[in-house]
Amino acid sequence: MKILPKNFNPLAFITISLIIALLMFASFIAAFAEDEGTSGGGLLSTILAATFQILRFPFHTLFWGVITEYMALYFPALLLNIIFYSFAIERLIAFISKGR
Repeated sequence: MKILPKNFNPLAFITISLIIALLMFASFIAAFAEDEGTSGGGLLSTILAATFQILRFPFHTLFWGVITEYMALYFPALLLNIIFYSFAIERLIAFISKGR
């Protein structure tokens, strides 16, 4: 039984995952610095901190009550967000390239 789509590209998925993971890490650090008041207040740090609010969707937004009760789920939920976005972007790329 095959779970993944027939035209799934694992190399694209891994590449996208690494890029999103780096962006998630940078935005997490920027959001943490902004919350602590140690952010420089520059344009890049403000944009990265705002980007974290986007990247924490959907699992942190939908299951925040569970995550605050079990804080050990905080980083695994971020990992699930990375996987979710990577899969969605990979499918979007496959859909767009199929049309050519």
